[in-house]
Amino acid sequence: MLGVLAVWQVLSSTGALAADVIPSPAAIGVSLVEVLGGLEFWQALGLTLLSWAVGLLVSICLAVPVGLLLGASELGYRSCRFTIDFLRTIPPVALVPLALLLYARPRR
Repeated sequence: MLGVLAVWQVLSSTGALAADVIPSPAAIGVSLVEVLGGLEFWQALGLTLLSWAVGLLVSICLAVPVGLLLGASELGYRSCRFTIDFLRTIPPVALVPLALLLYARPRR
């Protein structure tokens, strides 16, 4: 890994790689330190973690009671089995565009 970074740095320093297209590892490191030192990054990270925690809490508060009810009732399980099995086959990544359409707020 260090060898790859060293070759990349040498190619960037000699001009074999255009700095405006592929920045050097040193330039990336400087930018990373600048970003990590800024308040805006930490605020965005905090908001991201907060929204993750709220989403996890809401999904737990909904899924656990529904799962307990379906597990306790044979009729409830049988009536929902087809839907559950159908939705299980859909990969979660395929739902990302749908989620973006549903939850994206229009900018004003």
